[in-house]
Amino acid sequence: LIGPLANEFPNVEIYADTFSRLLLDLVSLLHQEGKTEDAAKHIHAAIGFWDKLIERDPLAASSGIFEELGNALKDAGHKAEAKSVYQKQIASIKRLIAEQPMVPGHQWNLFHAQRMHGFTSLEMNQLSEAIMLFEDALDTISKMASDFPSDPKYQEWLAKHLGTIGKAFRKSGSKEDAEQFFRKRVNRFEQLATTQPSVPQYQ
Repeated sequence: LIGPLANEFPNVEIYADTFSRLLLDLVSLLHQEGKTEDAAKHIHAAIGFWDKLIERDPLAASSGIFEELGNALKDAGHKAEAKSVYQKQIASIKRLIAEQPMVPGHQWNLFHAQRMHGFTSLEMNQLSEAIMLFEDALDTISKMASDFPSDPKYQEWLAKHLGTIGKAFRKSGSKEDAEQFFRKRVNRFEQLATTQPSVPQYQ
């Protein structure tokens, strides 16, 4: 029932959201039962549905369910398909940012999509690509931290992400670059500890 409704009314968020979650639940169940071929069919159905939805409504790229689709694919071992989903999400969000540059939520969603794409590349041992994607995410979160200096959320994520890049460089064998980013991470948290002394996790 929900499938035809989602396809007939693609701009009704509750239909798209419910249909997508049902597909993801079904994929997860099929994987648990070892029915990988059936799971793959429903994965491609989910990707196809979201491709059509984004064509009709670019704002869908900022939907949390789109990232959940990529995450579900990654967790199920379909990492190449997950990368494809993240790539499409990133491209669509960038178009949204070009059209609506003053909406901070788009930048925030772009940052997380870039990170997830980077983590997937890292898990596939594509280290150069992972580092490049993490550096793209660094540009995104750095801009948000600069645009909203009074919001500790962005400052904290900037510090955390510096550590993520450090770990990626360490895995690649580049110890000097890794140390550089770990030091930057420490410096950022020291700044947060000074400006937010009442937050225990910054101490």
